[in-house]
Amino acid sequence: MQNLEQLKAALAQGVVQVTFTKKDGSTRVMLATWKTSLLPVMTVEESHTATATKDENLVKVYDIQAQGWRSFRAERVQSWSTDIT
Repeated sequence: MQNLEQLKAALAQGVVQVTFTKKDGSTRVMLATWKTSLLPVMTVEESHTATATKDENLVKVYDIQAQGWRSFRAERVQSWSTDIT
């Protein structure tokens, strides 16, 4: 997997296509972001709940297609790309 810090930087800049293995073993492709202008308006409590985590290997992101917060484990990422066409 590409560097986790690079992935986090890319998420902050825009939409990233992330391919990862789910807990059940299936593969999932997600269009994810942390870019503020792409996130829904939330209360402070909702924002804290959506992004707070103690597990540094758990990456919480906003899923553009599902329009909700989702997460994946960093070690399960197969690939990611900002080149989305």
